[in-house]
Amino acid sequence: MKLKRRILKSPFKVSERLRFQRFSLVVIVVLALLLLGPWGLYLKSFDPEDYQGARARGQLLEKIFSFNSSAVEPGTRNRFLSEHFQLEEGTVAGLLPGAEKLVQFPPGTEALANPRALISFHGFQANRQEISPVIEDVSTQTGMPVFFSRVNHHGVQGDDLAGLSLDDYMQAVIEAEVTAKQLAPEAAVIGVSTGAPMAMLMAARSKLNGRAPVKTLILVSPNFGLPRWDWKFMIGPLGTVIARVATGGHHEWKPLNEEQAKFWVHRTSAFALRAMAEIVDLGMRAGKTRADWHDVDVLWVRNPQDDVVDARKAEAYLRGFQFRRLEIFDLAADNHILAGRIVKPENSARLTERIVQFLKESKTESN
Repeated sequence: MKLKRRILKSPFKVSERLRFQRFSLVVIVVLALLLLGPWGLYLKSFDPEDYQGARARGQLLEKIFSFNSSAVEPGTRNRFLSEHFQLEEGTVAGLLPGAEKLVQFPPGTEALANPRALISFHGFQANRQEISPVIEDVSTQTGMPVFFSRVNHHGVQGDDLAGLSLDDYMQAVIEAEVTAKQLAPEAAVIGVSTGAPMAMLMAARSKLNGRAPVKTLILVSPNFGLPRWDWKFMIGPLGTVIARVATGGHHEWKPLNEEQAKFWVHRTSAFALRAMAEIVDLGMRAGKTRADWHDVDVLWVRNPQDDVVDARKAEAYLRGFQFRRLEIFDLAADNHILAGRIVKPENSARLTERIVQFLKESKTESN
C-alpha cells in the first residue's frame, strides 16, 4: 500500500519539478540575454565592408568615382561629385529640400585642388540642418569643400525611422570615406551628437590603405553614452523589446518650433533606438582599435548640463586617448543642439569662429 502511495505521488512531484526547472531555465536565459546582450555587439565587425548594404554601396561609389586623379581636372571631378549626389538624392521619395546629402564648395574653389576636406555626420533623428549654417560658414571661411552625409531614412517626410539599421550607419561611413578620398588627400570630420561615434569609426579606419587620413575631429555634443542606465541593453538580442517597453513603442518629444518639427524626426519608432545604440557602442569601441592617435587634434564642443547625452561619459571616453591635442569648448545652452538657425542662432557665430580657428591651428600633412 505504501508502495502504491509513492507511485501515485511520484508523477505529481516529477511534473512539478519539471515545470519549476523549465521556469528556472527561462528566467536564466532571459537574465543572460539582458545582462550579456550588450556584449553581443563584440561579435559584430568594425568594418563597414562586412555589412552587405555598406559593402555594395562602397563598391558602387568606387566604380562611379573611378577617376584617374592625374588625368582629370580638379574642377571636372568636383563638379561630377556635386552633381552625382544631387541627382541621386533627387530620386529619394519624400526627401525634404535642405536635408539632402550634399557636396558643397566655397565660392570660387570648385575648380581647385584642395589639401583638406570637411566631412559632416549629423545626429540621430536629424540631418544637415541640425546646426546649419555653422558648417557651411566654416567651409566658406576656410576654403574647404564639405560633404554633408545623410543616414538613410533621415530627412524623409513621414519616416519614423522604423527601418533604420546598423547597416544604414555603416553605409554612411563608407560613403563618406569614398567621397573624402575624391575631395582631398586629407579629411577633417565633424560629428554632431550620434554623428560623433561615426566620426570616430571613420578616423579609426583612416590609416588603412587608400583612405584620406583624418587628422582633425570636431565633436559637437557627442553621443558617447546616454544619461539613462538602460541604453546599452538596447544593443542585445532583446534590444528592440527593451526599447519598446521603455518607450511604449515610440520615442516622442515636442519640437521647439515649426522648423524643428519639419526637419527632425520627433516621433521615432522604438526599432530605431536599437540601431542608434549599436552605432554609438560600435563607434566607441572602434576608436579603441586604432593603435595611436598622436597625430589627431580633437575639438570637443559641449554643454556640461546636456540632458540628452551624458557629458561625463564623453569626457571619460575622450580622455582615454592620447590625442595630439584635446580642446574642450563649453558653449552655454539650454539644449542638446548648441547652435544653428533653427534651435540656437545666437551661438552660431561663436561656434563657427572657434571651429575655424581650430582648423587653422590643426596641422595637415603638408605643414
